[in-house]
Amino acid sequence: MSHLDPFDVAVVGGGPGGSTTAYYLCKCSNLKVALFDQARFPRQKVCGEGVAYASQQILGEMGLLEKLQPNIHYCSAGGLSSPSGISYVETSTRGPAEVRIAMVHRTILDTAILRRAEQEGCRVFEGHHTTKVEYDTTSALWVLRFCVTPGEEGNALEDSSRERTYHARALVAADGASSNICRTLGLVTSPPQAWSSQSYIRAGTHRFQHDMFFFYRPSISPGYVSLFTMANGDVNMCVYAVPGTGLKAPDVVALHERLLREDPLIRGALGPEAQSSPIKAGPLRCGGNRRSYARALLAVGDAAGFVDPLTGEGIHWAMVSGQLAARTLAEGFAKGDLSARQMGRYQTGWRRAFGRGFFWSSVFAKAIRWCPILLDAVVARVRADSGASGAISPFAREWALCFAGTHSKVRLLHPRSNTSGIISWLVGQQKKQFFGAGQWQLARFWMSGDRC
Repeated sequence: MSHLDPFDVAVVGGGPGGSTTAYYLCKCSNLKVALFDQARFPRQKVCGEGVAYASQQILGEMGLLEKLQPNIHYCSAGGLSSPSGISYVETSTRGPAEVRIAMVHRTILDTAILRRAEQEGCRVFEGHHTTKVEYDTTSALWVLRFCVTPGEEGNALEDSSRERTYHARALVAADGASSNICRTLGLVTSPPQAWSSQSYIRAGTHRFQHDMFFFYRPSISPGYVSLFTMANGDVNMCVYAVPGTGLKAPDVVALHERLLREDPLIRGALGPEAQSSPIKAGPLRCGGNRRSYARALLAVGDAAGFVDPLTGEGIHWAMVSGQLAARTLAEGFAKGDLSARQMGRYQTGWRRAFGRGFFWSSVFAKAIRWCPILLDAVVARVRADSGASGAISPFAREWALCFAGTHSKVRLLHPRSNTSGIISWLVGQQKKQFFGAGQWQLARFWMSGDRC
């Protein structure tokens, strides 16, 4: 069945990136917008489920933050453990609001943003699996073909055909890390570089007492294991395997099971009676695609590779990219220009907003993988700076702001007041003897504030 009346913009993918794009397009313009997703909402996604401070602000602009409060647990008390087991725990009253993470189930968050876009006038089509996407140069329209699946209630379709064809003047690819659209159209040619796994430790079976904790274990460094307390008392356990590890879904699931069962620190945090939900794994595309646009086409969120290579954070960048995409498309329609040159303004915008941070996250991840003792030194310095005054140290605050996405990670290159303490710890622990000369000089150079 063909629907010949074209939409102005078709968004394929109803995650935070796609729904945010649709919301701002409808909110700030008179464009006719449609959003398609192969799932029917609510649906679950493999995710650490942390919403950073800047994304909380966007939810506030949408009028959703207050409505979501009953389903949010704010995390500010917690800590981290370095590869050698050095630990630091922060109390709930000491961190700034900008590092506070809002934990909310993706089943709730994604559905809320999607319905908010729908309220603004976006047409939402659930259960639509993309089968073909092509650009018709004659009509200057995208032709999108879908296979439609019935709802869980088994309702009959409007007609006997499960095939649907729609047309749109512009297309937004928001269909995830394995984006069929981006691969078909040549925006990406390589598979996702990283994987994450996730499970819930059921409330009443664990003894986890913090809001959040990060474990940088030798078996996965510079990736990590995160534990986050959810509003219902469950603990979200997520394992993030950084780009370059070569791990696939079965490997990450097996590692997740082994860490949960055998790692002494994680078992100590959760307790011997902890019961886990089934472990699920999903791919991650990190660092930003080299090209996220074409004529009348933009890619947002995971489809564009907007996942931090060091932290695995993606919700924040998906929502920010949705804002940028909506702005670029609205400007293009206003000028009657959907050319690749106009769409390229989007690439310039996200590179300026967070692309540089992705670059330095990748650099830091490689440095930590090569020299994991750097994390030992950082945690030791944070712990040494933690006094009884009740105020978070400037060093700890800056690192927390960078890792939460509030500040760009390029600021980690300027630890001027922290250099002496970190290097003193390294020397004091007599770790220098384990480095080659080149590695030791690199460690000193990275910690030095004199090079910038």
